[in-house]
Amino acid sequence: MKEEKKTKDIAMIRTDLIFSYWIFLWWILYEFNLVSANPKFIMILGIIHNFILLLIKIYKKSDSVLPFIIINFFIKIIPIISLLNTTIQYNDIIITVYLFLVYLVWLIVNYKTIINSKKAIPPFEHFFKNNLSLEK
Repeated sequence: MKEEKKTKDIAMIRTDLIFSYWIFLWWILYEFNLVSANPKFIMILGIIHNFILLLIKIYKKSDSVLPFIIINFFIKIIPIISLLNTTIQYNDIIITVYLFLVYLVWLIVNYKTIINSKKAIPPFEHFFKNNLSLEK
């Protein structure tokens, strides 16, 4: 019972503080033709970054490997598959840089929120630990 209480006390990181969700939103807007800039370039970078994070999680024997794989399948792998037949234009790279700069400004504006949530975990991992944990 104490172990269950522990996971319930862990805070959840706000989704707006996770760049992957910004990219996912960009992909949705692109798929619905609401923006013309293709998110393929940043999706590829994100997959490379997440692969490195996955290796670190496996090396550290983290209990969050499964939720990490599941969420990244939905927010990175499925979107990149839908973008396979698209091409990356110079403008897409420029938009990626601008979006990342806006994200960094957003993090600076929300600095106190980030500092106050040192033990917070991403939303899907939070849901997984609280509702779908295999360790019951």
